Amino acid sequence: MRPRWGTVALCAFAATVAMTWIGCSEESASPVAPTPAPAAGTPAGGNSGAPASPGGPAGNSVQPRITVQIDGGFSPSGTAPAGAGGGAGSPTTTSLVIDTGTVSLPSTGPGGSLPSMRPTAGPTAGGAPEVPAAAALTESSRESSVDQVNHDSEAAGGEGTDLKAGAPTPTSPAGGDEIADVRPVLEVTNAEPDEAFLAAFAEENFHYQFEIYKVVGGSRTAVEAAATVPGGSGSTSYRVATSLARAASYTWRARAVFDGAYGPWSEDAAFSTAAVVLSPPEPRSPIAGASVDVDTAFNVGNPTVEGRIRGGVGGIQIEIQVATDDMFASIVGTDCEHARGRGDTNLALNVFLADETTHYWRARAMATAVSGGNRVTSAWSEVASFRTRAVRLATPRPLAPIDGATVGVGTHFRVRNGAVRGISSRGVQIEVQVATSRTFDDPRTGSTRMRGGAETTVDLRGNLMPSQQYFWQARATVSAGAAGEFSSEWSDAVSFRTSADDGGGTAPTGPAGPFGPGGNPPNMRSLLQQVAAQHPDALRNSCQDRGGSWRFMELAVERLRQETGRWGYNCKRGNCPDVSHDAIAYYRGSGQTIDAAQNSTNVAIIDIIAGHCGPNPQPSWLDVTQATADANSIGRWRYPR
Repeated sequence: MRPRWGTVALCAFAATVAMTWIGCSEESASPVAPTPAPAAGTPAGGNSGAPASPGGPAGNSVQPRITVQIDGGFSPSGTAPAGAGGGAGSPTTTSLVIDTGTVSLPSTGPGGSLPSMRPTAGPTAGGAPEVPAAAALTESSRESSVDQVNHDSEAAGGEGTDLKAGAPTPTSPAGGDEIADVRPVLEVTNAEPDEAFLAAFAEENFHYQFEIYKVVGGSRTAVEAAATVPGGSGSTSYRVATSLARAASYTWRARAVFDGAYGPWSEDAAFSTAAVVLSPPEPRSPIAGASVDVDTAFNVGNPTVEGRIRGGVGGIQIEIQVATDDMFASIVGTDCEHARGRGDTNLALNVFLADETTHYWRARAMATAVSGGNRVTSAWSEVASFRTRAVRLATPRPLAPIDGATVGVGTHFRVRNGAVRGISSRGVQIEVQVATSRTFDDPRTGSTRMRGGAETTVDLRGNLMPSQQYFWQARATVSAGAAGEFSSEWSDAVSFRTSADDGGGTAPTGPAGPFGPGGNPPNMRSLLQQVAAQHPDALRNSCQDRGGSWRFMELAVERLRQETGRWGYNCKRGNCPDVSHDAIAYYRGSGQTIDAAQNSTNVAIIDIIAGHCGPNPQPSWLDVTQATADANSIGRWRYPR
């Protein structure tokens, strides 16, 4: 480094300058000899040719240390200042010591504005303290707090920037970026040292000082100042220690520091903080390649929120995307729901996915900030994967009309639901075909959504012809949109015959009604005995609590309904769908359709199995309506089961 010469230049305005070269050997420095006082009335500058002080060796060659004695600084009063060696008008004496790599700048000498120079080694004149070499590179006035910073002059690299290096370059955040982090990391590209430094110093020797300001309108308020960190290799980073405000504007700058000397400030870098920050929702189900149905539901953990949003948690919307590739080039389904308040949210696609296929999904959150009303969107979550199962529909089993039955022309058809795999039953339909031949060349069809229980009832469009033999069959089917349609096999065909229409306008029998005024049912024990004789195994295996089936109860109800649609199942103690295992119900009210009887308590209750769950169950006809009432209980009508 080279010494600063500005101090020497300041001496040029002195009235008289006397320079005395004091030689010194390498072993010791010679003391500074006092300059004799000039004669009274000597004009200013008259001693410019004064001889050198005696005592110095003659013919002295260039030495490593040179001491320059400068006389000047006249007393305004014409009298010698106190402590001066001369008389009136005599100049004060100061010394400039030039050493390799060292410039000493002591305090101002007496009697004038020129600084008083003192040697930095050897005997000193006046006992002035030595100043370290690094002090020569230090700013002449360093701010003691950020409030004292003159931002405009400092940002332009103003006075006091003595480090021989360029300004660092802000890289992030910059350019007005909006950032999420309220304690951002400030990063600069390191300052370049001057060529004179390159041989002795590397950029890693520098430290860096950071300052950050909040900007409101046209004014700046200091947030952090004098935050100094060691320099990195090529770039330097600093994390802001103070949490910044949201929805606010900021600027920052940095400069290099070395051994108490400061380089110029960088250009200001501007950024703002986001009003609201949403974390991505967390995919919870399905994940990790799980096997799921083609209409699976999705569950996410709600995002965290920094800042204020409209509507609280309920104001957050969560969006999912489902694709067949992890780059989401082939998106097959999307959904968007408002977040639930309890910490997680369920979503469901409005399409079925292809079965036996690996899928990928992700989620993100959206909300509106209270401040400014800006729409805020989170990043996408991590990608989760799953695989859809194969869709399989089991064939439903015909229950009524039973094979060989005689029914009314407005009958309906009841099936035992088949098992469903790979898709939920809510989209499955039960389809029925009725025809006059087993080949189903001229079918009439009807369909309805499969019920969630064990059975489903289907009505045809319009009544059948009277006194006609028919065949019917059923199957399960579901339309999976782009994934196609899935269907079970058709069931075995079942035959039945419709009753004759007498043309007198009487209502056909069966569940379609209409029902006239009610009353208690007739005793139908003989009919039940016929059913038991035709299906003895069903009666013996009728104890459901011990692994038996509902077959006998189903056969009995369907045979009775051929007589009248008032017959149905009884809900135990009025609790539907907890159906009695050995008692049935007869609707005693009035109404036009089967729906009028549903859940009615206006019923007669008949126990139809004696010794149920015993070793020898038998068909019976025992009216327990009054006994039920006496026990402070009720019956309730239901059909189908």
